[in-house]
Amino acid sequence: MSLTGGNRNDVAESLAFTVCTPGHLSSLVDEIGTVPGHGLVIAKSCDIDEIIATVDRMVLRQTGEDWRAVAKNLGGIGIMEFDDPIF
Repeated sequence: MSLTGGNRNDVAESLAFTVCTPGHLSSLVDEIGTVPGHGLVIAKSCDIDEIIATVDRMVLRQTGEDWRAVAKNLGGIGIMEFDDPIF
């Protein structure tokens, strides 16, 4: 879960990510056939510092004219608080 905010303290979006290794992803594909990928972060290992750094980089690259535009872009990389994930 990532909590990302604008310049004001009262504005924030929460983003959820599912982190897995290629081996685990392969076992999921073997088990269920198709795995949806929205909000999916595939990591070589469970190195939490590397995973956090990667998510931070993805979040910091999102730009927009205002917070609403940035929040819309954030929804493209993670599962937003009120999204209804299918997986």
